[in-house]
Amino acid sequence: SIRYCLLDEVDRYPASAGSEGDPVNLAITRTANFWNRKIVLCSTPTTKGASRIEQAWLNSNQQSFWLPCPHCLGYQVLAWGNLVWPKEAPEKAAYRCEHCSKLIADWQKHQMLRAGEWRAARPEVSDVAGFWINGLYSPWRKWGTLAKKFLADKKSIETLREFVNTVLAEPWDDAAETTVDQATVMARREHYRAAAPYGVVVLTAGVDVQKDRLELELVGWGRGEESWSIEYRVLPGDPSGALVWQELDTYLERHWPHETGISLPVAACAIDSGYESQAVYEFCRTRYHRRIFAVKGKGGPLPVWQRKPTAKNIRGEKPWIVGTDTAKETIYGRLRNPTPGTPGYSHFPADREEGYFEQLLGEVLVTTYAKGQPKREWRPKPGVRQEALDARVYAYAALRALVSMGLSLDNEADRILAANRPRPVPEDDTDRARWLGDRGRKWLTR
Repeated sequence: SIRYCLLDEVDRYPASAGSEGDPVNLAITRTANFWNRKIVLCSTPTTKGASRIEQAWLNSNQQSFWLPCPHCLGYQVLAWGNLVWPKEAPEKAAYRCEHCSKLIADWQKHQMLRAGEWRAARPEVSDVAGFWINGLYSPWRKWGTLAKKFLADKKSIETLREFVNTVLAEPWDDAAETTVDQATVMARREHYRAAAPYGVVVLTAGVDVQKDRLELELVGWGRGEESWSIEYRVLPGDPSGALVWQELDTYLERHWPHETGISLPVAACAIDSGYESQAVYEFCRTRYHRRIFAVKGKGGPLPVWQRKPTAKNIRGEKPWIVGTDTAKETIYGRLRNPTPGTPGYSHFPADREEGYFEQLLGEVLVTTYAKGQPKREWRPKPGVRQEALDARVYAYAALRALVSMGLSLDNEADRILAANRPRPVPEDDTDRARWLGDRGRKWLTR
């Protein structure tokens, strides 16, 4: 038994401690013998509806830290929506008072903090005290620094989610990011002027291994991880034999014509090792120098690509772990972006068939409960295959592998596109009108 129980980062705990149940409840049970026990739960929130700390906060008296405006003395909770900055100058960010609308400079934050006070939204709750505070209050982080971080992080759903969780101290609502209309996505199909359109600066491939074939997608990437699906191919053949792997090897050695007149190689490839693992390991082991990786998907709040390889990863004796849940949330979130030319927008060629889109959108995110604890997981739609989604996940993982090795898509775009200009091609006004029609709409354009 224990009198004091301090549980840190509870949103990172597993749903169950083996077969014994929820680890948080197990720990709290050990304080039952003390009438004057103290139980403290701390955590950065993760996913809305599946966050332990969010649920604990909702059951508490919900105290927030209120600060007075140095101009009008009106008290308020610091909210991200009130942080403003001049265009192209985020380092000059200031806070706009919600009462008098005057701007508060970062240096004034310290005097505000000294005069701050905790206020409860539910004072009638007397047995559980809950405290919430976000990064805007930090005396060690300037508002301009946070504004610059936001502008960098919003380019990727993965990094934006981290920003919402760690800086804003809010749970990420992934339900809104994973509902995608198939007809809307299909309507964005367009004619490419070359195999690799102008914005593409890096090519990666993702390969899904089935018992009688390999299915792969080649994806081009540009600034802000804007993507172009270049080709989707099915390579028939038994993956336990050599022929289909020879065909894949030939495919991955190809160079693809770019709209500027240059050609691009396949910079990296991630291959699913869940089926015929040894054949995948053998193929990747001798091609590591070409950045061809054996991978294995794993659910949960994991990064898409692990940052540091192990010796077994490099020797091809062990697959690289891909955070498939995070990758799918990123992919589906980007499919909701309606504006070409913005970070994360996804392009598809005019000849891409409907079956591809059915597979790409072949899973849904659902909430299940294990021993009373909510758990978010991806489940296949009934009667729909998911090979296209898996291949896209692995192609994205290959890109994140390159980023972990130091690739900057923006720098690569500066290098390639600044030195090359697209060759003139007759304009297809009808097709452009279809996907340029929404260019005026904004998506995270702040």
